[in-house]
Amino acid sequence: MRTLPGLAGRTILCGNADIVLAEMVDGEQEAVEEHRDHSFDPDPDGRPVPFQIDRFGAAILDARTGELLGRLTWRPIPYAPILSCTTWNIGINLLPAARGRGLAAPAGLLLARYLFETTGVERVQACTDVENVPGWRGLDKAGFHREGVLRGCTKRGERRQDMVLYSLLRSDLAPERGSRRVLRQRDGVQLVRPRPDDRARVRAASDHTFTPDRDEVLTESSPATGLRGTLLAAGTGRLLGVASWHGVDYGGTLGCLAWRIELELVPDAHGVAAVAHRLLVEHLFASTDQDRIEAAADVDNRAGARALEEAGFRHEGVVRGALLRGGRRRDVALYGILRPRDN
Repeated sequence: MRTLPGLAGRTILCGNADIVLAEMVDGEQEAVEEHRDHSFDPDPDGRPVPFQIDRFGAAILDARTGELLGRLTWRPIPYAPILSCTTWNIGINLLPAARGRGLAAPAGLLLARYLFETTGVERVQACTDVENVPGWRGLDKAGFHREGVLRGCTKRGERRQDMVLYSLLRSDLAPERGSRRVLRQRDGVQLVRPRPDDRARVRAASDHTFTPDRDEVLTESSPATGLRGTLLAAGTGRLLGVASWHGVDYGGTLGCLAWRIELELVPDAHGVAAVAHRLLVEHLFASTDQDRIEAAADVDNRAGARALEEAGFRHEGVVRGALLRGGRRRDVALYGILRPRDN
């Protein structure tokens, strides 16, 4: 364990440049409990629990100032009475001033890494109410795998409520030996297999100029665009961004299915956007049977539009009011590219 500048006297468990996890001191648990969001708390139940539950906790602190941001908790869940069948179940509570800053995903990942490094447990899981959109969205961003819905496992508002179950295995976060598996490369950029925390790292560095507004109206069943690839600088391995793609159905058959692609780049990597789009096009045409790939750019994002045009995409029109940014409906320009034999 170590002590960081600005956190004198604290016992630090782990951390990064932005946040650290530390042993809790007097008053911190009460401070978080007083101010945390109780919207999804279970109904009070004064009956004694017929078995012992060991619980552990850590404070989430600002790495520069030592400010209390929230609390992480974890407890063991044995699926069988042996270590190899035991899971750590984690939870996170942020103070009001720390919400909306993208801290839940990196905090959850820090705790998972800490537990894997300091215990013999091979699995970390988290559960969140199906109506707690920020909760399961944070787990998605952190790279946790959504495993399903646990029916009626808690009681809230006098009703049995479902919860969404997520997990990380030690192997999901284990350092990979040598280079990552390269899917395709060109012009100094590699498209490689992603790691669970790649997206969180890219979003932490983003300037969010064209990021749509957060939308808490989504439900647990709403579709999510999964992370499919990571972009690295060939040679150095520097993280440039992440890539996603999902199917868009125009007619119910494979011949009517297109890929919709999306890039998220760190600010100093926007100059490789055209190359990154070409990489995705080459990879998808080479590895799948779909004949069409499309992408969209905010109409105000001229640099993004130019990158698509340089990559060979054709401007096909403007989709009105397709996204919400800055509290206003925004139009997006739609671009498409067909497999070469159909151009």
